[in-house]
Amino acid sequence: KSGVVLMVAAIMLVASVSAWTPFVVPNDSDMIEYMRDEDHNIYVLFFFNSAQDTPERLERMKNIVTLERNLIKTHVLEAFDNVMYSEIDLATGKHDDVAHEIGIESQDTLEYPTVVAVQDGVGKWVHGPDAVQLLVPTIRALVSRNQEAY
Repeated sequence: KSGVVLMVAAIMLVASVSAWTPFVVPNDSDMIEYMRDEDHNIYVLFFFNSAQDTPERLERMKNIVTLERNLIKTHVLEAFDNVMYSEIDLATGKHDDVAHEIGIESQDTLEYPTVVAVQDGVGKWVHGPDAVQLLVPTIRALVSRNQEAY
């Protein structure tokens, strides 16, 4: 009997943490295709830029990224299902095509990160302080749109 209880507890734990999926951007063209595809997942992309010109600016950006990352976890990843999440450091230059396709320039992310939410080719990006709080209504709308359509 205790084995069944442990198994049920383990399943509940996995279910509680699997509402979102970490998503590794395979390459730019695939990522753009995923965002346009009608797979009904919500893609949340967190763009930031670690290329700062002074140690003070780098420390400031680290603090902002940590704060926004925690807000995403609390207000998005733990609150909504079918979320695919990825963080993209534009300083690497590896995903410039995705950023440009969405309308984000790497210079734009030197002060604050930009957060994108898109589902089936429809979405929004938000930049600046309080970006996550500003994006949550968009995610709610995408969830509602998905529930109404399917």
